[in-house]
Amino acid sequence: MSFLTEHIPIKGHYPPKFFIEWAPNPDPLYHAPDENPLEMPIRPSLPKAPIPVDGYMISLDHLVGGRAKLKFRYAAEKYGLHRVLKFDGPIMLDSGSYQNKHRDPFTVLELQSTFKPDFVMHMDVIGNWKQTVRNALVAKEFEKCFDFKIYYVIQGHDVAEYKKCASMLFKLGCERLALGNLSFLSYLRKLDKMKEIILSIRDVVGDRPVHLLGVSNSKLILELRGLINSFDSSTGIRNATRLREVFNLSDGKIVYYRKMNKKPREFQCDCPICQVVDVFENEYKYPKGTGERRRIRFSRAIHNTYIIWKSIRS
Repeated sequence: MSFLTEHIPIKGHYPPKFFIEWAPNPDPLYHAPDENPLEMPIRPSLPKAPIPVDGYMISLDHLVGGRAKLKFRYAAEKYGLHRVLKFDGPIMLDSGSYQNKHRDPFTVLELQSTFKPDFVMHMDVIGNWKQTVRNALVAKEFEKCFDFKIYYVIQGHDVAEYKKCASMLFKLGCERLALGNLSFLSYLRKLDKMKEIILSIRDVVGDRPVHLLGVSNSKLILELRGLINSFDSSTGIRNATRLREVFNLSDGKIVYYRKMNKKPREFQCDCPICQVVDVFENEYKYPKGTGERRRIRFSRAIHNTYIIWKSIRS
C-alpha cells in the first residue's frame, strides 16, 4: 500500500501549489522569458513559453544581501516585484534565515514590505524552535501593520520539537504555517522523517495551510503532495543549469536524463518549450558570451519546471 492511499489528502488543497525558488543573480529566470525586464535579455531571445507555476519564492537575502543586480533591486523597491517580474500571481519572500542572517524580526518585516510581496516567512532560526516562537510573537504583534500575509515557520531538531513549535504557533493564532530545516537530510531519511513530522503537525494544526520550504528533490512531492498545501523548489532550475539534467514523466514518476547530448528515442514531451527547442543540446559547444549557452540552459530549466508542475497533477 502506498503512502498516498494510507493518508487521505487534505480536503480542498490538492494538488499543492508550486512556488518556484527564484534568484535574481546571475541569470534571472522570468515568468515570461521572451519579455525580460530591465533590459537584461537572453540573446537570442527565448520563445514565448511562460512557466506554469503557481507563484514565486524569492530569498530576501538575494535582494538585500548584495547578490541581486542593483538595477533589479532598485526597480523592485520602487515598483514592487510583481511589476518588475511581470507576474500577476502570488509572490513569497523568505526571511533570509537560511543564509544565517539573524536579523531583528520586525526589521525583517520592514525589509520584506519594501518589495511588496503577497506572502512572507517570519524570521525563524534554523533548528531553534524557542527563538523561532519568540520571533513569532513579535511578528504576530505587528501582523496587521503590513499589506502582506505571514507564514509562521515551524522549526526544530526532531519530531517532538517540531510538534511543540507547531503547538505554540497554533496557540498564538497563526493561520499559515511553513515547515523548514529539512534540506540537510538524504532522500530516504528525509522522506520518512518528513512524513512523520508533517503528520504530527497535522495532529496539531488540522487543515490550516502548511507550506513546505526548499524541496530539494522533486520525488518528495509525489509522496507528500496529499499532506501539504504548497511548496517551493529550485530543483528544476538548479539541475538544468548545474547538472545539465533533463526531467521527464514516465508512468507518473519523474525520470532524470543527465548530461546527454542527444534526445533519447523514448523521450516525448508536450511542454511549450520542447516544441521549439532541443533541451538535450549541449550548450558548451557554443562560445562564451554569445547568449546561446544561456538560451539552452534557460530552456531546459523551463522544461524541468513544467515537468515538476505536471507531476503533481498526474
